Amino acid sequence: MNDGVQVKDWIASWFSSNNSCSPSHLKFITLVSFALWHIWKLRRAVVFDGASVNVTNFTRSVTKEIVECETNMLKQVNLGKRNRQLRTHTSWSLPECGYQKINFDASFLKENNTMGIGLISSSHAGTCGGAISKARLAQDED
Repeated sequence: MNDGVQVKDWIASWFSSNNSCSPSHLKFITLVSFALWHIWKLRRAVVFDGASVNVTNFTRSVTKEIVECETNMLKQVNLGKRNRQLRTHTSWSLPECGYQKINFDASFLKENNTMGIGLISSSHAGTCGGAISKARLAQDED
């Protein structure tokens, strides 16, 4: 990171770069999102609950969540491949010239009430206008 660059500007640059739609860049964003979410949870526990910081447990927790997310994503891909044989496939298409298309998806893990949502914006030229994801703890399935 260059001297004088604010953290918020550095993070914003992740979503404005030309490679923000590449699989490796999206994986980077996912990993950073998990890490930041866990840092926020840990900080909240320290400030409000008087918890102590255990770096080893923190690292294990983040790694476990990432592996679980990747495993679930792989299951979804495999499930999608099986389901494609059973249903008619409608291809995604670019928006009309001058418009942006925003696609979103959400997920929920019943085991730990974790939910996530992701958004991605695409132009009529097929370039990514930005992407963002959020993970939260849900109160229940609904």
